Amino acid sequence: MKKHVEINENNKFYPKKWKRGKISVRQSIRALGWTITISTLILFAFLATAAYSVFQTIVMKQGIRVGEFQSHFSNNTFVLSIPITVNNTGYYDITDFNTTTTLKGFNETVLITNSTFIEKIETGSAESRLHNLSIRLIDILSNMTYLLFNDTELKIDLSVGFTYAYALSFHLAVMNTSMPWRAPLYGFALTEVRLSGFNGTHVILDIFLELENRSYFDIIGNLHFELYNEVGGYIGSGMRPINVSSHSSFSDTLTITIEIENPSNYTGKGSVEVYFELPIVAYTLELGSFSYG
Repeated sequence: MKKHVEINENNKFYPKKWKRGKISVRQSIRALGWTITISTLILFAFLATAAYSVFQTIVMKQGIRVGEFQSHFSNNTFVLSIPITVNNTGYYDITDFNTTTTLKGFNETVLITNSTFIEKIETGSAESRLHNLSIRLIDILSNMTYLLFNDTELKIDLSVGFTYAYALSFHLAVMNTSMPWRAPLYGFALTEVRLSGFNGTHVILDIFLELENRSYFDIIGNLHFELYNEVGGYIGSGMRPINVSSHSSFSDTLTITIEIENPSNYTGKGSVEVYFELPIVAYTLELGSFSYG
């Protein structure tokens, strides 16, 4: 039986089956090429619309709004609050929205870091959160004593990260935003320590105290005094309550009564050591030693 063959332009003989197979491969390659082309166009269209949408939402329409810093004092804790609103006016959902702030003090010392997370902001919707940074008063007293006496500027680093359209990740950062800090014991001074009385059981001292409470919270505590003679012999102690409201000043002469515990040590001159006690946080701050007599 004769096999059917064809002659091409070069007078070569090929079986008809081979030609059909060759055409089939070419069609598959062509189809694959179209698939890749279409997929690429779809991908570029998605990226273009996503980029345009996120640009319009975040930049042009202020889709992420960070409010003004608000400071207050509550339960012996300094709280810095930042209102954050995310308004998604774009074509795709925003997910894994994360806000992180770091509060820094003198010499870039990190005081506290905190994050606020929003799982999902659907297109056409808005979400708001109050982002808080909290630092306890005891931590300020223990580790950052300079904040008690000095006005300064705290620095805030703010960063925002999110995923757009479940595929594209973005990160925005604002560094070294300044926030004023006002000292609760600004201008603190104990001067003019005078011995004004002695009756064998008590010593009376007059001490001039001056300070300005510029902070967000009231100063409520006790001034504690320990009396020594000129060679360091302990005589006795006394206490005086003090209350200075926020944004107010105190300037007055305090009359301090020292109960004598060791009468034989009293010589009429020496030094008085002064401490500031904050019973609410069980903390005592040493303010210094002052001469009398």
